[in-house]
This record gives sequence, structure tokens and C-alpha cells, in this order.
Amino acid sequence: MGTYERMQPDFEVTGAVGISMASEPDAVGRDSGEPIADLLTQWGADVELAYASRNAQTQEEQIDAMIDAGVEVLLVQPVDEFGLSEVLSRAAGADIAVVAYDRLVWNTPDTDFYVGFDNFQVAVDVATATLAGLGLANVDGEPATVPPDPVAVEVFAGPANDAFFGFGFNGMVKKVLAFAQADGRVFFPAGDPTPDASATDIDNAGDIADRVSAVTPQLDSGEPLGIAAINNDIAAEVIDELKRDGYTPGDKWPIVVGAGGGADGLRAVRRGDQFATILLDERALHETAAAVAASLLSGAFPESLDVDGYGYNNDAELVPTYLVEPVIVTQANLSQTVFGSGYLTPGDLDG
Repeated sequence: MGTYERMQPDFEVTGAVGISMASEPDAVGRDSGEPIADLLTQWGADVELAYASRNAQTQEEQIDAMIDAGVEVLLVQPVDEFGLSEVLSRAAGADIAVVAYDRLVWNTPDTDFYVGFDNFQVAVDVATATLAGLGLANVDGEPATVPPDPVAVEVFAGPANDAFFGFGFNGMVKKVLAFAQADGRVFFPAGDPTPDASATDIDNAGDIADRVSAVTPQLDSGEPLGIAAINNDIAAEVIDELKRDGYTPGDKWPIVVGAGGGADGLRAVRRGDQFATILLDERALHETAAAVAASLLSGAFPESLDVDGYGYNNDAELVPTYLVEPVIVTQANLSQTVFGSGYLTPGDLDG
């Protein structure tokens, strides 16, 4: 893993696919439906693509219009993953297959497939990379020699009301850091990371500031500190708070790890603000989603998309699920992983 390679076969299909994306793509194409639409068009499908501008009502109206237009497959990146039951029930009544994209749609029996990143593995990788940066493990998760004294780590697990909060908390804490605590490699200076204590509201700058202030005495005393953040947005807030408090990368700077796609986290790694980011390469997600939609149109799934009974329970049914694996990116492998694979160019990380 580390270089992107085409994974899925070509298709020859007919039929119509509706793609409803939650928001318009950013400057480097995150959340873009164009690559999915381009592949499906190349394979013979008619495609209707719409962006909902983060407005749940707009998305529902777009999906309704696609149903009325007679699409055979709907691919939906939900704005509100708990609010689509009614419109997807209408789709099911019209014998339209539904693929949840990027975010699982909850509380509906009318989702035929889910394609997303492996959020649990993302969290495991965040914790693993944090330990690696502290010299307590390698990037494959193999423990290093237990140090004379445990090393401090603080966990920022994201908003508690996020549908995937449990994946993040369990992946970081229960799967990795709890074992590192048990064998004496880490401790938690602000207290054990319970779900309530680890939850992080990105919009509550005061909460992040308080939590940073609680652990910076480690830096003041010259001791190492790890910051495990479930995404790059939270990592960036932590970094900004550290800089406001007078800390600069170099001496007395923590090992910060985040996760996500796009340029911001990669810039932070290249600058040295972050030790690592867990890269979510949307190209693999785009291609997998297109392949699933094409398979639903053709009625035949290639062996590479056989989920072998695996799925996510959305509180209404077990949804067949295909997960795309993340990649740990540090300064050591950034050039090969990011530039060598064509994900971004060096110029994309300027600024």
C-alpha cells in the first residue's frame, strides 16, 4: 500500500445512474462526483450528477427528481445520514438500487450497498502513527521496547454525535492505546480517555484550548507528548492553539497525527506541524463506487467486489459493505505516496 493502482475492471453497461453528492468539491476535488460520473459514462451509463450544498432538503428534492427521471441506480453521499428513510423508501418502491457513498445511511432497510473508507482502520492508524512518532511502535503497529517511563498521549476522537464516533474511539483507544497503556508505554495526563472525555467538538474552540492547556505541561517539562486526532481539521485546531500559546515546531512540540483527504493535512506533514496524516485517497473510493453502480446496472458483480457477507448494520439491516483502506503518510514517504502516485503535485502543497 502507498501507491494508487487501478483495482476494478472495465464494464459495458446501459441504464441511468443518479449521483447526489452532499457538497460541491473543494479546490483539489474532494467530494467530487465527476470522477464517478466520468467512469460510468465511459462504461455506457447515462449519469445525472447533482450537488446538495450541504442542504438536506435540497438533497431530498434532487433524489426525488432522479427517481421521477427513471434512474435505475442511486448513489448518495448523504447530507443527513439519518434523514433519508422516506425518500429511499420511494426509491425502493420504484425498484431503484441505492448505494450509500462515503457515509452510511442509517435507519432504513432500503440501502443496497455501502462504499466508504474503513473508519475503524483510520482510527487504528491514527493511534499507531502517534505511537510510531513517539518511538513506541513502528508504523505497522509492532511495539517497541517499553520505555523507563510511560509517554503522555491525548486523544481527540471527534464529535460524540457523529455516526462514526464509536469507530473512531474504539479504533484509537480500545484497539491500540489501551494496550499501550497496559504494557507501560503510554499514560493519559488529562485522565483516561473515556468516550465523554475524548469527544471533540470542532466548533467549540474553548474546549480544544482547555484540553491543550491541560497537557502542555508535558512540553514545558521537556517530556514528549502525543496528540491523536481523528481528523486533520481537529489536528489543525490543536496546532493553531499550540502556536497561539507560543509553541513552535521543533523542540517542545508534540507528535500530532490527523486523518483525511486533500492538501491541508499533507501540507502540515511537509511543514513539520504534524508527524503524520492518515490519507484517504478518494480516487480508490470513486472507482469502487462506480464499479458497484455499474455492477448493479449489469446484475453481475466481479470477484473483486465480493464482500463475502460482510456489512455494516445501519440499525435497520445489514448493508453489504466495501471498505477502502487508508494509508499512513509521514515526511519519509510523502513524496512517493502523494506525488509519485499522482494524488497531488508538489505545487498543490505550496502555501
